[in-house]
Amino acid sequence: MQKKKTKASKLCPLKSGVVSHILLWLGFCIAPWLQADELKRLQISPELHLSNYSINDGLSLSAVTAFSQTDDGFIWIGTEEGLNRFDGYQFKVYKRNSKEKYTLPDNQISSLLTDSKGRLWVGTDKGLAYKTNDNKFISVPVEKPLSSYYVSVMVEDIYSRLWVIVNGQLLLFNPNEQLLVDYNKELNLKKIIRNRNISGLHSIGSSLYFGQEGCLFSLDLINQELKERCIKELKADDFPISSISSNKKDTLWIGTHNGVIRYNLLNENYRHYKYSVDGEGKLSSNHVQSVFVDSTDRVWIGTSDGLNVYEQDIDSFTRYKKNLIDKNGLLSNDILAFYEDTQGLIWIATYDSGFHIWNKSNEMFNHYFTRKDASELKATNMIHSVTTDLLGNIWIGSYGSGLFKIDSTRTTLVKIQSSTDSQILSNALITDLHFDIYDNLWITTLNGVYTLNPDNNEIIRLHNPLLDETALSITEDRNGELWIGLQSGLVKIQGVKGKLTSNQKYHVVDYTKRLNSILNTQDFLINALYEDVEGLIWVGTDSGLAAFKPEDDTEYLFTAELDNAKSISNNYIQVIYEDTQGVLWIGTGDGLNKLNLNRGNIAESSFQQFTESDGIVNDSIYGIQSGSDDSLWLSTSFGIILFNSANNTTKHFTVKDGLQSNEFNVWASHKSSDGEILFGGVNGVTSFYPDDLVSKQLNPSVKLIEVMKNNKSVDVNSESFPTVYLKDEEDFLTIKTSALNYHNASSQAYRYRLSGLNSDWVELNDTRIINLFGLHAGDYLLEMQVKQRNSNWGDTFNLLAIEVKDNFWQSKTAILIYISTLIFLIGGMIYWWLLRLNKRSELIKLELEDNREYIKQLRFELESSKDKGEEFLRSLNEVEEKVKYYENKVIEYSKKDKLSQFFKKSFFEEVIANEDDFFKKNNTKPPGGCFIAFSISNYEKLLKTEYKANIESSISELCELISDYVSGDDLIARWDDSTFIMLDSLSFEETKQRVYNFFRLLNQRSFDCGNGRLLKFDFNIALVPTPVVESKSYLVNRLTSAYLAIDFLYYSKQRNVTGAYAITSSIDHHPTEFEKKVSQGIDVLLDEKFITVTNLKEFFTKEKS
Repeated sequence: MQKKKTKASKLCPLKSGVVSHILLWLGFCIAPWLQADELKRLQISPELHLSNYSINDGLSLSAVTAFSQTDDGFIWIGTEEGLNRFDGYQFKVYKRNSKEKYTLPDNQISSLLTDSKGRLWVGTDKGLAYKTNDNKFISVPVEKPLSSYYVSVMVEDIYSRLWVIVNGQLLLFNPNEQLLVDYNKELNLKKIIRNRNISGLHSIGSSLYFGQEGCLFSLDLINQELKERCIKELKADDFPISSISSNKKDTLWIGTHNGVIRYNLLNENYRHYKYSVDGEGKLSSNHVQSVFVDSTDRVWIGTSDGLNVYEQDIDSFTRYKKNLIDKNGLLSNDILAFYEDTQGLIWIATYDSGFHIWNKSNEMFNHYFTRKDASELKATNMIHSVTTDLLGNIWIGSYGSGLFKIDSTRTTLVKIQSSTDSQILSNALITDLHFDIYDNLWITTLNGVYTLNPDNNEIIRLHNPLLDETALSITEDRNGELWIGLQSGLVKIQGVKGKLTSNQKYHVVDYTKRLNSILNTQDFLINALYEDVEGLIWVGTDSGLAAFKPEDDTEYLFTAELDNAKSISNNYIQVIYEDTQGVLWIGTGDGLNKLNLNRGNIAESSFQQFTESDGIVNDSIYGIQSGSDDSLWLSTSFGIILFNSANNTTKHFTVKDGLQSNEFNVWASHKSSDGEILFGGVNGVTSFYPDDLVSKQLNPSVKLIEVMKNNKSVDVNSESFPTVYLKDEEDFLTIKTSALNYHNASSQAYRYRLSGLNSDWVELNDTRIINLFGLHAGDYLLEMQVKQRNSNWGDTFNLLAIEVKDNFWQSKTAILIYISTLIFLIGGMIYWWLLRLNKRSELIKLELEDNREYIKQLRFELESSKDKGEEFLRSLNEVEEKVKYYENKVIEYSKKDKLSQFFKKSFFEEVIANEDDFFKKNNTKPPGGCFIAFSISNYEKLLKTEYKANIESSISELCELISDYVSGDDLIARWDDSTFIMLDSLSFEETKQRVYNFFRLLNQRSFDCGNGRLLKFDFNIALVPTPVVESKSYLVNRLTSAYLAIDFLYYSKQRNVTGAYAITSSIDHHPTEFEKKVSQGIDVLLDEKFITVTNLKEFFTKEKS
């Protein structure tokens, strides 16, 4: 959708008075445009924030054709390979089964419709069917045979009759005969037309609209009259009507293969919209495949080359095209269908990327400086600073690409270049931005302090020994004097009057020693500065929160105390904010803190801590701004939090709600004069107006998805209420539910109660599966509630009745039988025992003698058994030791490198060796590919100046970049601390360009090592094809190619050579001889011309020439 225009869009302020004021005003308004040739400008393209589901998420096929929502809340999705039922979490796929009677006519679904009776109709490539309550599909035949039974569209009229277009014929469903019949047969029309080439069916009130051969027909169902309206733009070239939709009032939108037509039903006037190459606001393609008017009268138009949304206020179309850079953007240009569900979500079907879901509430957040924008400007959109001016322009400080401005209409993104020196600030890492009372833009960077005159884009660097270091934060006090927080110092700039020029005098006052005294350290980092209503200067550092008055000796220090819950939660201060009530809020690396300041007695001051246990979903607070009602908006490492300071409740927003990313950055927080809040992060800037984000409380209904007894699905459908029957304590029950929230199912929490067992609620958090076991005989009722994150529990839903029956062996009758039988048996046994006792006593003496011999034999056998037992135990111990040995081996080879999550060197070598053995044993040629080895050539040098932990942090970010480069079937390992190697499945020729581009990208990047600092790595890359050499009888072991790549990196590092190189071999050398030479080292291979080393840059230089 179009980005929301800021409420601060104003004209340049024209002041009445003398001519000089007018000239000043004119200069102020037009000066930036005079510099247009020196600026890099980009028109901001509108983007939709979409979620996507495809075959990777369980959808039967990514070619989606239709949607429909049934009365139970499920969304049904038609594809070219089956029908899918979606519950917000997973898909249940229905396909044609030729062995069953009641099955789908075909797997290729073409249209779906839920009628007024709640019945789902399924149109396919080979006929129509409807679904019964027990999930059977009843096929509906056509009265007269047709050459094809392709169902293109279905609608229901006001009389609940079903109209269907089958193979270009308009048919009616006859419920008595269960047939599709010619509509002319069912209606007594005064005028009839030939029933062929019908397309684009739509119903409004008592009228039915459809297209035929370039003409629009309306069928009055009350008066049984058919009216024809031919459209010359379509009739002339016989363009068919593909789709019809309306606002259910007075306007039809007609999609054709020659654009789209807006047709006024009241005066029968129409306007034809078509594609234009250079026409901004025109259709992206004339081949319109679907037209849809949603409940807010927004018009969606799907074409074969993009998605279009009609903006009625400007009579124009906004085009949306495939955007692979933004993972929340449109992933396909081939749009087939639209649908709006009961929650107001728009479902968008594509031919090759599954379907998208658009939520209007996501558009409340504006996203500026996207990855796509950054890519076109060849910049980074990692943002650590943002501000606005009085004209509503947004100024953005990039962390590595300089300064940018977005105009007040939010349509143009400009990279600012100085009118005197185009290179100044061009690649700066900007940490903070601030407009002073004279409209000077102050810019702090990791390389000093600058100012910009927005009238003429003149950028000045402030040359002063105190300012020639890393500057992180800036604030302006009530006297118009600027306070600047340095990496280990604090200064104040005085004497700036009006627009700052290179010749103007100013004075720098150093407060570093005083701050050293307060903090009791000289090693600190200043992240935040603020002057409160009492004139105290508050300084947020990594060593605590300090405050002082410049004019006297008043000073305070607040630090974290381990066992004191009323102290500040963490010494690492990231942001300081004062609300309209004069209360100071402190954001730290460990939660939000409210300062209860007792200015009369500092010892009685205290902090109220708010952390993850209090609903703050992420403890790292980067930015704080207030809304219109003094609620606080917090930017964090995991989204934005709305904190209600009155009742300490929270609401959480993430990237699924439309944010630039879940990760925001320190210093990048601002609120404009008209109330717009801006937070910067790792993917640009998110802005919003707090009053626009008042969302209604969703209360979705909980549905029973599946019931499994002893891991087997059971049917619990009943005419009265779903019921499952169990046996006492024997059956294991699994119950799967869903709240059918299609916007953000992962944000829901569930809890259940089993009435008849107890009255306590059992919270499931974000899982929706209930497992029950060991229920005693009785009747139970499963109740469930659901809520959105940080909200109240919703209504209670009765989901399932559970009847646990007595087993007969536990019944009272069975117990009486058991007792009677036991008494009888005991009495009989006593009588029998007495009879036997006398006889037994006589035989005991005789048996005793026999038993003595038997006991001797048993003793002998026992001794033998002991010996055998000991021998068996020894064997068992040996087996256990072998098992442990092999288990340790499995663990050793399967473990990955903890930092990079890549395979270890040993596992990489084993995999390659095993594959080579396989190919040799089977006399099979291994697949082609390349080994690509990366090395950080300045790793040892960095170890001398940096902590290894910092370097490892940067390497972690490098590994994420390498992971993005690697395709899904590639094998990659971390060879040692500074070296990586991968086996790429692409050919040598296909890989050269990619490796060279990736090498250039690596050399342009710096990597975050923590605390806002970046490290620069120098890289070597070796590209070796595999196999290197080949003969008919023998293949070079691919590990040889890998060792060759690694050896070359070590060889290059020893000679301080960096670059990306391709290593190839002469085909004249025998493989056996080549392997021997590899073991002798790179020098030998080069001297004897066994290998050729070529800088990849030469390949592409030659190609260009």
